[in-house]
Amino acid sequence: MRNFGDSFEVASNGEFLILAEHESEFNGPKDELIEENGYKRAFYPGFPILYFEDQQLGAKMFVDYVTDLFSTDLFCLSVNRKSLWAVDWVFNRQENPLSSVNLLEVENEEDPYADGKAFDYVLRHANTIEFLNIYVKLSENFKLADNLGPFQDLTIFEGYWITCNDLMKIDAAILDVQRSRLYIPDFSIFLRHWQSGGSPRLEKLDVSFETEIRDLGSFDEDLGIVETDEVRVYRYR
Repeated sequence: MRNFGDSFEVASNGEFLILAEHESEFNGPKDELIEENGYKRAFYPGFPILYFEDQQLGAKMFVDYVTDLFSTDLFCLSVNRKSLWAVDWVFNRQENPLSSVNLLEVENEEDPYADGKAFDYVLRHANTIEFLNIYVKLSENFKLADNLGPFQDLTIFEGYWITCNDLMKIDAAILDVQRSRLYIPDFSIFLRHWQSGGSPRLEKLDVSFETEIRDLGSFDEDLGIVETDEVRVYRYR
C-alpha cells in the first residue's frame, strides 16, 4: 500500500488491487451511478467504482476495508490541519499506535503560519510516535511550551523558528533541523549541553543553516569542531 498525497494504491505483482484518488467530481457516466449509504457506486468492466462526496466517510471506509483485508494496522499517517480528525480516529480505532506521522501544509494556504494549532494538536500524541516529520511553516515567534518526545527520529523541514532552548526540550535519537537560523554562539551552547550529557538519547544531529557557515573559527575552540570529508557536515570530537 502506498500513499501519494491525494491518492492511495494497493498493488500486487504490478496490478492495481485498490486505488483511491481525490476527485472534485465523478468523471464517469452519471446515469450509471447508484446511490447507497452515503456514497455512489458504478461498475466498470473488471472493477467497481465508489464515489464519495464526503471525503471523511470515504477515507474511513477505505482504511477499514484495507486494514481488515490484510489484517493489519495503520503505521503511517500524513495529515494537514484540515484533516486532523484522522489523528484521533486512527488512535481510537486500533490498539497499536502509529509509528510515523507527517504533518503537511495545506496547498494554496493564504496564511502561511496557520499551522501552529495543528502542530500542537499532533504533539498531543507525540509520546507514542516514533517518527515525526514536520513540513509546515510556523510563526517565527513559535516556541515549544513543553518537552517534545521521545522520538526515534524527528525532522523539522522549516526550522527557522527553532531556538537553543527548543533543541534542549527535544527528546530524539535522531534530530534533523533544516533551514535553521540559529546563531553560532547559541548553537555552541547546545553542543556544550550535549557534550556534558544533556539530551542523553540524542545519537545523531543534523542541522542545516539558511546561511552557509564559511568559517569554522566561529565555533569556540574548546568544542573541537572539525570538518569531515562530507561537504558542510560538521561533528564535534
